[in-house]
Amino acid sequence: MLKIYIYGYLNRIQSSRRLEREAQRNIELTWLAGRLTPDFKTIARFRKDNGKAIRSVCRRSVMLCRRLDLFSDLRCLGRNRGQQAQGGEPSRPQL
Repeated sequence: MLKIYIYGYLNRIQSSRRLEREAQRNIELTWLAGRLTPDFKTIARFRKDNGKAIRSVCRRSVMLCRRLDLFSDLRCLGRNRGQQAQGGEPSRPQL
């Protein structure tokens, strides 16, 4: 179940119902989950019952990536995305 949750997080799938559909139709997720195809209630219950453990796994994963120097300076680019000047539109790079 944790693999399905992480797959959803990495692919920006937050809905338990959408994760259920993905687990049924996506071959790579089916393989990753060992042919598990949980329904949306099971996924939602897993999230609810294991919130602390999921956060701990995510925290440890980030720590491992930092230790292995897998983060780059590109992550800083995301901070300014979507910021607007006063009353203006989001800034766009000039070509």
